[in-house]
Amino acid sequence: MKILINLVQLTDNDKRLLIAIFLVVILLFLIAGYIFELVKRIVTNQGRKIDAVMANMVNTAVLRSPKEFRREARRKNRMLLFKGYIIPFLLVLVGLIIHLLASTFYGHIIDIFDYENEGFITILYVWDWPSMPRSSFFGLSLPSDWPPVINQPHFEASAIVSYFIGPIYLVGLVWLFLSTQAYVARIYRIFQLNRLLFSNDLTNKRLADVSTQKAGVEQPAVGVALNNEQTNK
Repeated sequence: MKILINLVQLTDNDKRLLIAIFLVVILLFLIAGYIFELVKRIVTNQGRKIDAVMANMVNTAVLRSPKEFRREARRKNRMLLFKGYIIPFLLVLVGLIIHLLASTFYGHIIDIFDYENEGFITILYVWDWPSMPRSSFFGLSLPSDWPPVINQPHFEASAIVSYFIGPIYLVGLVWLFLSTQAYVARIYRIFQLNRLLFSNDLTNKRLADVSTQKAGVEQPAVGVALNNEQTNK
């Protein structure tokens, strides 16, 4: 009852703030849901790369035990990781070399995060987050407006080096992050396949064809399981 009385006594500004908070919460939930689904699909696709590199060894029954499968799969996974690191590492290295050479020429370390003169941030909007307007709502101090803009995109001749190396750093670091994420996703996929291929549960396994059995050729159970699991997906 007290809450209802407080709601009735709210000012127009408080009501607008309450509606804004409600809409922001709904929007955050929607964005979080879409991000979760996107990350889930990306991780699934990244993890499936280990299927491609392990399929031949599994189908030919080279790997006979979970220990052998894990050892070989982890080795292949490390190879994929190192291969994925080559290009982004070279990008970051090239950016660092250019950064150091340019800093030597300028006589000081170039600050690529400077938004006034020499940084890449000069071509981006910068907001003064500490000065964000706030209002009191039910005893809570909440943001009530967008923070003031302290920098608008503008070109600075002294920031040409930052304009060049900034994207190089960004692409290289994001690439390194995605390669690391793919490595972790493949580790999880290895754990899944290890349980699937060497499980006593026959749900995902098929019997060999009758013609194959008559010919006296044994079809590897783990290979069948992998193929069947890939087909179902």
